[in-house]
Amino acid sequence: MKTIILIENDIVELERLVNIFRKWQKEINILTARDEETAFNIISTQQVDLIVCNLSHPGGDDLESLSRLTSSFP
Repeated sequence: MKTIILIENDIVELERLVNIFRKWQKEINILTARDEETAFNIISTQQVDLIVCNLSHPGGDDLESLSRLTSSFP
């Protein structure tokens, strides 16, 4: 089974994303995080095959956060 993590700070948008991916719940494990730090903590303890994230949210440099995640967990 593949694992994806959805990173979205807006709870309504996060729920929409979860609902989109839910139709594949037999094939994928869906994890969620409201910020990159939470995602980093999750990814450091679990194998994740795909990251889906919003690159335009308040706070910090979004590309730097994505770069940190992908360089730490290629």
